[in-house]
Amino acid sequence: MVHKSGQLPWYIDRTIQNVIDISLDGGEQFPHEVVKRLVDSESPVKVFRQYRDMTQDALAAAAKVSTGYVSQIEHGMRRPSQKVLAAFATFLELNVEDLS
Repeated sequence: MVHKSGQLPWYIDRTIQNVIDISLDGGEQFPHEVVKRLVDSESPVKVFRQYRDMTQDALAAAAKVSTGYVSQIEHGMRRPSQKVLAAFATFLELNVEDLS
């Protein structure tokens, strides 16, 4: 996933920074597998939902959206609004920045 310039894509670099920030500020720390999945460009919504052992149905109900919409977000087919991201973050006990 390294760009021809030799740098990581912006979204991977941002995810790594978010994980570092979480650890440095005394916040929650996550297992290596979670961090690896995020660095490997997997959907943060999916990674954290599964880490919290929650279903797409539960996340959808909490955000008042359809399960299909959650699936589309997790597969990169749709971008959630800030309102939906905020609902996900609240339900997953994260900051919005952790999901973007």
